[in-house]
Amino acid sequence: MAKDSSQRGATTLGAGAIGAASSSAEAAAADVLRDGMALLLDRVNGTALPTDQLKGHLLEYIEAARFNERAALARSALQAKVTAEGGRPHAPADIEIVAGGKVVKEVQAKASGREEWLAYRQADSKYAGMDRLVPNDQADGVREIAQRRARTLGIEGDPRAEGWGESAARIKAELRQGEVHSGGTSTKELDFAVESPRAFAALEEARALGREAGTAGAAGAAAGAVLGGMISVVRNGGAFRRGEIDGRQAATNVAVDAARSGLRGGATGAAGVVIRHAAQKAGLRTLSKSNVAAAIAASLIEAGVTVYDYVEGDISLGEAAERLGNNGCSTLAGIYTGAAGAVFGPVGAIVGSVAGYMLASSVYQACLAVRRDARLAEEATERLTALCEEAGRVLDQQRAEFEERLRDYLNERQANFDRCFDAIHDALARERTAEAVVALSGLVGSVGQELRLATFEEFDDFMMHSDAPLVL
Repeated sequence: MAKDSSQRGATTLGAGAIGAASSSAEAAAADVLRDGMALLLDRVNGTALPTDQLKGHLLEYIEAARFNERAALARSALQAKVTAEGGRPHAPADIEIVAGGKVVKEVQAKASGREEWLAYRQADSKYAGMDRLVPNDQADGVREIAQRRARTLGIEGDPRAEGWGESAARIKAELRQGEVHSGGTSTKELDFAVESPRAFAALEEARALGREAGTAGAAGAAAGAVLGGMISVVRNGGAFRRGEIDGRQAATNVAVDAARSGLRGGATGAAGVVIRHAAQKAGLRTLSKSNVAAAIAASLIEAGVTVYDYVEGDISLGEAAERLGNNGCSTLAGIYTGAAGAVFGPVGAIVGSVAGYMLASSVYQACLAVRRDARLAEEATERLTALCEEAGRVLDQQRAEFEERLRDYLNERQANFDRCFDAIHDALARERTAEAVVALSGLVGSVGQELRLATFEEFDDFMMHSDAPLVL
C-alpha cells in the first residue's frame, strides 16, 4: 500500500511538473498581462481625468498589455511600452514597440465617443510616421472620415490633404508589429474599464489564468495517463505472468489506473497554476515558482485522497499517517528545491514550518470537503471528526512554530543590519571610506545582492568604457 501511494504521488507530481513545463509560454503571457493590469490600476487610482480622456489612457495600457501577452505566447522578443510609464507623459507617441532595446514602431492612441473627433485629432502633423490606434469598432468609421477629408482637401488643392491621407492609411484597430497583434479593444470594453477598472482587470487576468490552467491541465492529464499506465502495465503484467489475474482483468486494471492517473495529473496541473498565481498576487516568491506550485497541488490532491480512503475505511489509521507523512516530505522537498539556496539556516526552518502548516491545512480542508459532500455512516463520521480535530490542533501548533521561527529570523536580520549600519557610521566618522564600502557590501550581501562599483577603480572603468546608464 505504501509503495502504491509513493508511486501514485510521484506520478501525480511528475504529471503536474510536465503540465507546468508545457504551459511555460502561457505562464509568461499571464504574468505580463497581470503586470499590465497592475499598471492600469495604478493609472486609474487617484485620477481626476474626464471620461473620454481617461478612456484614451486606458486604451494605451490595455492594448500594450494584450500585445505583450500575445508576444509572450508567440515567444517573441517584441514588447509594447506605454511612454507615460517611462517618465515621458508628454511624448508624441503614447506607445512604443521595442525589440532588442530599439524602438521599431511608435503609436498614437486615442479614444472618444465621436469618430469625427478621433479623425481630426489623429490627423495632427506631429503624429507623422506613427500608427494611429483607435477602438476596434470605430476604426473603419474613423478611416472613412479621414479618407473623405483627404479627397476634399485634395480637390481644393489644400496641402493638408497629404497629412489626412497618411492618417487614414495609418488608422489601426489594434496594436500590431509583424505577426504579433493585440486583438484590439472595443468602446464597450473601455466603458467597462472606466466604470469598473478592478473588475475589468480581474476578468483579463482570469482569462489568461484559464488559458494557462487549461494547457497545464491537458498536458498534466496526458502525462499522468502515460506515466500511470506505464507503471500499471509493469505491475499488472507481472501479476498476469504469475497467473494471479487473466489478460482481460490486467487490461481493465491498466485502463482504470491510466484514467485515474490522468485525472489526478490534470487536476494537479490546473491547480498548480491557480496556486502559482495566488502566490504571486500575495508576493510569495518561492511558492509562486511552477515546480513548487506543482508540488503543493499534488500534495493537496494526495491529502484529499488519503483522507477520503481513511474515512471510508479502505485504509487504516497507520496507513493514513504513513501516506500523509510521505506526502508532507514530498511537499517539503519541493519547496526546498524551489527555495534556490535557502535550504539551510533560519530560512530553511521557516520553509519547513510552512510545509507542516500546509500539510495540516490540506488535511483539515479535505475533512471539511468530505463532510460536506459525502453521506457517511456513523463509524466513518467518528473517524472524520477525530481526524479533523487533530488537523486543527496541528494547524495551531504549526502556526505558532512558524511565527516563532519567523520572529527569530527577523531578529537575526535586524541585528545584522544594525551591525552593518554601525560599522558604516563608524568608518565615515573616522573618514575611512574603504571600510565604509566593505560594511556597505556586507549590508547589500545580507539581502542577496552584490554592491556594484565597490571601488574607485571600478567606478572609473565604468564611466570611461561603459555606455550603460549609471544606476545608484
